[in-house]
Amino acid sequence: MSANSTHNLYQTLEFHKVLEDLAKRTHCSLSADRLRHLKPLENQESVQWHLNRISEIRTFMDSGGSVPMDLFEDIKSPLDKASIEGSLSLIH
Repeated sequence: MSANSTHNLYQTLEFHKVLEDLAKRTHCSLSADRLRHLKPLENQESVQWHLNRISEIRTFMDSGGSVPMDLFEDIKSPLDKASIEGSLSLIH
């Protein structure tokens, strides 16, 4: 499939809208940013591997298992500050 036809397919499927909707449901801006930049998998083996993982998680959760999904603090601002050279100071 050519790059142009792939792009048209993503437009038709409104892939960007799906990503934006999911990004609105994240708990922090870093997750939302990362989600907005996701690209569909192009390799069938990778797709199958991920589907298998999802099936395993689904089976686990359907049998009463749970995955802790506690809220956490958005650390984007401290990470942005830390990325500026020389901005970290040692606290004694």
